[in-house]
Amino acid sequence: MRTFLAAFLACFTQAAFAGWTNEVLAADDRFAPGRANILYDPHRGALTFKDALTELVKKGHGKRIETITLHWLVDDSAFQEEVFTSLERIAPRALAEAKRTAGETPKWITALRKVLNEAVMATPTVKSINSELAAVGLHVSGAEHEKLTLSVENGQHRLKCFLWLAVTPTKRP
Repeated sequence: MRTFLAAFLACFTQAAFAGWTNEVLAADDRFAPGRANILYDPHRGALTFKDALTELVKKGHGKRIETITLHWLVDDSAFQEEVFTSLERIAPRALAEAKRTAGETPKWITALRKVLNEAVMATPTVKSINSELAAVGLHVSGAEHEKLTLSVENGQHRLKCFLWLAVTPTKRP
């Protein structure tokens, strides 16, 4: 049943659609060996998340994946809906107040900053990504964001931020 649910979620999340790519960053003074990254970029990515991951693994870079960059995905309407749904469940009062005062950057946006990472981790997209990563012995260990703002565009509330997922090896018992 768990496998079916993961497959079902993968079919209807942003991870299943094209727009993903990957990169291997060269070793430098801070990172040796180099790191690998999967990123969502609808302007240059042509792969599904699974294909971007598989490509890195086939080239021997699977264990070097440290981050998944979601900056462009934050702008996607479907992902916005997933995040707002999670926020409504996790922090309904903070979300309602932040929406009421959108654009003013009051204390309520600070309250959202504290729970946004948890909300992102609870989205179907991140659950789908985690399912794909598990197949190669990795998992999303956390979400990180910077520069969170909440605005109103065409009558819709929109979150904007830089967003990453941290990836680590799955611990074996």
